[in-house]
Amino acid sequence: MSSFKAVKRINLFSKWWFRLTAFFLLLFLLIIGADFCYGKVYQQKIYLGVKVSNLALGDLPLDNAFSLLQKNVDNFSSQGLTYKYGDKIIRLSIIISSASDPDLTYNLASFDIEKTLEQAQKYGRSGNYFIDLKDKIIALLNGKNILLEYDLNEEELLKTLRTNFYEFTTPAENASYKIKDDQIIVQPEKSGEDFDYQAILKKTQDQINNLNNQPISLSLIADYPQVYQEEVTPELIGEVKIILDWSKIILSYQNQNWEIERNTYQDWFIMTKQNDQVVNQFNDDLLTNYLEEEIVSKINQEVQDAKFTLKNGKVTEFQAGHDGQKLIIDQTINKINQEVFSEKKNKIDLIVDVIPTKSQVGNINDLGIREIIGIGQSNFAGSPPNRIYNIRVGSTSLNGVLIEPNETFSLVKALGTIDASTGYKQELVIKGDKTIPEYGGGLCQIGTTTFRVALASGLPIIERHNHAYRVVYYEPAGVDATIYDPKPDLRFLNDTGHYILIQTKISGNNLIFEFWGTKDGRLIEQTKPVIYNITPPGPTKIIESEDLKPDERKCIEKPHYGADAYFNYKITYPNGEIKEEVFRSHYIPWPEVCLVGKSPTLPGGENQLSTSTPIININTNS
Repeated sequence: MSSFKAVKRINLFSKWWFRLTAFFLLLFLLIIGADFCYGKVYQQKIYLGVKVSNLALGDLPLDNAFSLLQKNVDNFSSQGLTYKYGDKIIRLSIIISSASDPDLTYNLASFDIEKTLEQAQKYGRSGNYFIDLKDKIIALLNGKNILLEYDLNEEELLKTLRTNFYEFTTPAENASYKIKDDQIIVQPEKSGEDFDYQAILKKTQDQINNLNNQPISLSLIADYPQVYQEEVTPELIGEVKIILDWSKIILSYQNQNWEIERNTYQDWFIMTKQNDQVVNQFNDDLLTNYLEEEIVSKINQEVQDAKFTLKNGKVTEFQAGHDGQKLIIDQTINKINQEVFSEKKNKIDLIVDVIPTKSQVGNINDLGIREIIGIGQSNFAGSPPNRIYNIRVGSTSLNGVLIEPNETFSLVKALGTIDASTGYKQELVIKGDKTIPEYGGGLCQIGTTTFRVALASGLPIIERHNHAYRVVYYEPAGVDATIYDPKPDLRFLNDTGHYILIQTKISGNNLIFEFWGTKDGRLIEQTKPVIYNITPPGPTKIIESEDLKPDERKCIEKPHYGADAYFNYKITYPNGEIKEEVFRSHYIPWPEVCLVGKSPTLPGGENQLSTSTPIININTNS
């Protein structure tokens, strides 16, 4: 009887086990089926629950998600970043603009919408079924926020904030030396207050990640000195005495010497800490100023590659190449401090980097430069005189340059130093409430023309960036390229197997570049740009300026309509290989920009300026 009951219990357990297994198997199949259908429905969409910068993009086709995210980024960029301390408010535009030349406009932050959406699209699609299933469920239940891909110019941002809020800070001072009448006096340290700029940077990154324009409040923190008077030992003072006994310090390179008299270097002594030990050294800033003012111009020399020109269809040499050289300032400073203070040497060899020329070519007729492989052209009609002048200087500097086989050509590198020493003139850039002269105007005309000739030659484009807003010099929109030292750059690959010779010329208001080399039979197809999403520029932007009389108004930039553009590009190689690319450009709507002279401040702290247009301070003073 007991045996019968046991068998009955086993049969009952087996039935329940079977039913339970069947239930879970059915549930698993239902989940797989539902997930399969879900994947099919969302094959060209971002999964539900996925956000970018807390913006819900799930259930949207990629084109719609792109447009929505781009619109939000544009809105954020137009409002910019705001910083506040006490009653002072600084508003930073994401785009630093030029008063007279769009070539000097650059981004404080650059956003990569395509890469961001690529990450959002990939979420739940790693290829591992169980991980992807888990991710999709997490997104549905709790949401998944993807961080915005962007590049922030942190150095410029922090420099701007330090400049604009410097009046509220009292930097700490280390104990220091004062040399007077051959006496060494040790002055006591001082504590101070400063802003926590790393914390401010973190808050800024959070604001950008969330596309949040709310003001960022700054707060002061204690700033403590590194070196205290009580830590200054007789040995440290004795070391300074030994060095002051020298009549001079000599810096040397090859057959050149620079003598630094005692009455100059006696003001350079400072104390700092290395590995928790107080040490003497020279002040980096003062030593850098000396090197830059007295030595750099006598040592630095741009590398010059061999240049050629064409005459009667043949290549002739008109400028031989020579090596360049550059004083490495940071390494030289370290060497001076090491040898003066540790080795007690008063003659130091400078550290100079020799940059070899790439093109010391023997037989110039064996370079494979036989025919034009591409022509690029742009028009600069209406440019101001300084801009035209700079275009001629930049064009001349590229004329005759050789690009080696398999070389990745960098236009910024090829142009070299952009300042008065290389013949350029300045243009005005809006930095804060002032217009500051800077070099570089007109160079995007060079960039755009180079981009067009590289496309016409069928050369792979490695790096290219369009302008922030549409510029009349580069119409039709979508085929422009902006450059700014050190970035952004225009780079392309010479994959022709032969040298390429750059020939430049100006005809009227047209800038024309020709690439000479050897054709290999590749076929280049390029469609005309498609321009769409044309957006009005919005209200006039007012910038308070200290350069104008109170309430005086001066409009310095015309409005530009925003737009998107693209063109298709296809290279068919002789072996049948095909490379296709879509070049996309986004131009933000850019309002008219006017300067208004600051009005006197009333006793209550209110500004007397009254206008229906919002006041925006774009403070980026260098």
